[in-house]
Amino acid sequence: MEQIDWDCEVFRNYSEVNLGCRKRVITGLDWVFEQVEEAIILEDDCLPHPTFFRYCQELLEKYRNDTRIMMISGDNFQFGRNKTEYSYYFSRYTYVWGWATWKRSWSLFDESMQTWPELRDQRWLEHLFCNQQIETYWYNKFQGVYEGFNTWDYIWQFISLSHHGLTILPKVNLISNIGFGSGTNSKNIHYSSVSNMSLVPMDFPLNHPMIVIQHILADNFTEMTLFSQGSQHLMNVQKPKASAQNLVDLFNNDKYELVQDYIDADSQTPSTLYLKAIAEARLGLLNDAQQSLQRLLNNSPFHIKAQQLLKEINELSEIEVDQMIDFRHKIKSRKSLISELQGLSPGALTSPSGEITAQVDHLDRSEFQTVLQAFESDRIRDAFVILNEKKAKKALTQGIDYLRSICFLRMGQPAAAIQSLYEELRYFSNTTKLRNYLST
Repeated sequence: MEQIDWDCEVFRNYSEVNLGCRKRVITGLDWVFEQVEEAIILEDDCLPHPTFFRYCQELLEKYRNDTRIMMISGDNFQFGRNKTEYSYYFSRYTYVWGWATWKRSWSLFDESMQTWPELRDQRWLEHLFCNQQIETYWYNKFQGVYEGFNTWDYIWQFISLSHHGLTILPKVNLISNIGFGSGTNSKNIHYSSVSNMSLVPMDFPLNHPMIVIQHILADNFTEMTLFSQGSQHLMNVQKPKASAQNLVDLFNNDKYELVQDYIDADSQTPSTLYLKAIAEARLGLLNDAQQSLQRLLNNSPFHIKAQQLLKEINELSEIEVDQMIDFRHKIKSRKSLISELQGLSPGALTSPSGEITAQVDHLDRSEFQTVLQAFESDRIRDAFVILNEKKAKKALTQGIDYLRSICFLRMGQPAAAIQSLYEELRYFSNTTKLRNYLST
């Protein structure tokens, strides 16, 4: 602090006693937001790239009144994976080595975690994560800080999750923590892969995402490497391996992002490469799918299914993609989206014709209302999980793939939305509304 030599006004706040990692940070930030409406914050032993400050400043201004955004972080723990064309993406995780936020967000902070017992008893984490291992990990973290464990950051993570908050994360790493090892607050050897990380400058002007929505692929990778399965991965971050049957099970249950994660780049067989290409295509990552198929065909030039899929992807015209993007804009507003969904209520669905009528299942009214409520509150992931679980039952269900196409669009994956609409029309060919969306 004494070495600050640029033109500015310096305010200091020191504690006369050692309050510990929990109380000192909380009381310090309480004091900060008594002085200002927004702030950029650096943890001890963390070095920022100089562009970090402009990045924070511009985004603090852009999202100042957007209550969906809880904070802005300079951390990127993707290790070169899950790259985005934009300057940043949205996450549910609150990384705080170098970050920025507003008084409006910090005012939600509640050290006592008054809402935790009720959410815990309602099995909130189970519904949030849909994964027992992840649920157990975060249950232990939140219960630990609720009972007084001496840290503040898990409380902040709980506050953000319980308010459906999102964190802005940069596409490149802007913060390096040099404080790991003996004599510091970060002694855990499992975190060696994230210590002293390289810094990369942020490019300006910032390229802003078109929509505000969680980057599920990036968050799944983070969950595996830093949190619930972190001790297995952080010493040497790599793609996890899975049996062929596990890959098929994931694929059959529409867990396309996990198919990507579970395929090892150094031992890709034709079958796993083919599954990976389909997963990438359904996620809208057409360039990645083309590369996977080309790599497969370089080694297995007579792989007929790969040849056919590559031809289909190559023939997917830019016009079709543009049409789906226009459709995404058409339904982007909540009012318009809910109108579309109300038109798909169980009673309004047109019955399929012919011999498959008896095989057709429908979303019952409670399931439909749950999906509708998820869309109304912008919980696209929750709606997507419900729809995928229904689809995984292998019963023909009218409207499922149409609703899934809306989810894909809201997640910025127009090519996957196109495929979902075609899948709907494959079995329900008399649904003229969907044909109109694909042809207009």
